[in-house]
Amino acid sequence: MVCGACAPDDSATEPYTVRDSAGVEVVQTQAPPEPLPWRVSAEPSVRIGADPASADGALYRVVGVASVPGGDIVIANAGSSELLFYDRTGSRGRVAGGEGQGPSEFMGMAGMVVGPGDSIHVFDGASQRFSVFTSEGDFVRDQRVPTDSQLLS
Repeated sequence: MVCGACAPDDSATEPYTVRDSAGVEVVQTQAPPEPLPWRVSAEPSVRIGADPASADGALYRVVGVASVPGGDIVIANAGSSELLFYDRTGSRGRVAGGEGQGPSEFMGMAGMVVGPGDSIHVFDGASQRFSVFTSEGDFVRDQRVPTDSQLLS
């Protein structure tokens, strides 16, 4: 009885089909039978940058946004060359970086990603380097991107 209860249901539709097309395997998936269980709220749960007249709301040339552990939000704001940290209510906390050529400074902030160990990696296109920060905004190190001539030598 137990084995019979665990047997696959042959009447169930597979979520995908596989067919051959001139020697190329084609996998076609089926749409979910029902709408997904989550919905996007009509009202935002947090507002950041809603008031450009306030010092806390001035966002210009945002090149990256990420959620970090604990629910905080970090924004790479290329207009000010800064990483801006906000709590889950939208209140601004720590600011890291700034304009310049020194460690943790940026001349041409171009993008941001969250990396291993929740580290934050910010690419500075003008300086051709990644600056690495902790998820709390502490500077860790810079990593230069090798140029083509360095790669070929």
